[in-house]
Amino acid sequence: WSYNAGMAHLSISLLGEFRTTLDGRPITGYHSDKGRALLAYLAVESEQAHRRARLAGLLWPDWPERAARTYLRQALFDLRQLLGDRDAATPFLIATYHTIQFNPQSDHALDVTALIEASDRASKATSSLTRAELERLRQVAERCAGDFMEGVFLEDCSAYEEWQLLTRERLRRRQFELLRALADGFEHFGDFRQALSQAWLRVELEPFLHQAHGQAIRLLARTGESGAALAHYRRYCRMLEEELGAAPDSAITSLIDQVRTGRLPSEIEPEIVAPRSDAARDMPRFPLPALLSTAKPPRSRPPFVARETELAQMAVHLERALDSQGKVVFVRGDAG
Repeated sequence: WSYNAGMAHLSISLLGEFRTTLDGRPITGYHSDKGRALLAYLAVESEQAHRRARLAGLLWPDWPERAARTYLRQALFDLRQLLGDRDAATPFLIATYHTIQFNPQSDHALDVTALIEASDRASKATSSLTRAELERLRQVAERCAGDFMEGVFLEDCSAYEEWQLLTRERLRRRQFELLRALADGFEHFGDFRQALSQAWLRVELEPFLHQAHGQAIRLLARTGESGAALAHYRRYCRMLEEELGAAPDSAITSLIDQVRTGRLPSEIEPEIVAPRSDAARDMPRFPLPALLSTAKPPRSRPPFVARETELAQMAVHLERALDSQGKVVFVRGDAG
């Protein structure tokens, strides 16, 4: 169905299951995942117009250019029908002979944008957030809890899959930053139960990060569940040993000693996070180099453990490289 009388409101949800509504009514009738993929790409990358030739190559890379552009033209026609764009005073899609762009001035809501704005707000003003602001940010985190574009797979489009994967990882980092700020904020207000709820979500998102487990252990102890805190520590130790052949870092072992003796500090100890430039926080722009693979790493080559600061620094360098500000970085260490 299609409907757009005047200026209808379009809602696009890309975190979790792909969902779109127009004036509150679900949009159905997508002919394929490529129609969904095209709308998602245009909505996330709405800051610029995209040349039709590039979009055609992105979604139909194995077809001759003329055929790919024909498929793109049909997908655009279908999208405009679904969105009611042909009769709209303010269309959602701006199409010219050479380019297509999602209209940033249209009446729309995109959950990806909501997550980025919420994580920015939370990370810049954690200590000054009011209780009401924390609750609003918690609601955003709840709505934006899923992985980017779950269930949408384009197996024949490696460049699109690469963009999708990198975008997913960056948004997971945004989710993680927002959950950390929420847990710290609720703990600051003495709402340890709500803080613990956010900490558990954080552990689920990054199960091997020491700080996430340390925060959960501390909050369990603050809610009077020291036994549960110790039990979780033991489970975490077993997981590290079985999965990575590693042990918890000194910060967690020190925290456990404090839990056992009832000497938890009254102030929240800030987590050390490497500084990130505004350019590094931006969403990646296509095209991107082939850097990542969707394949899971083999067990014989596990990720680094207890190197969060160094990995954060490397992430900054990687993001700057993706933003055309690359430099040479040497990593040196003993074998093994």
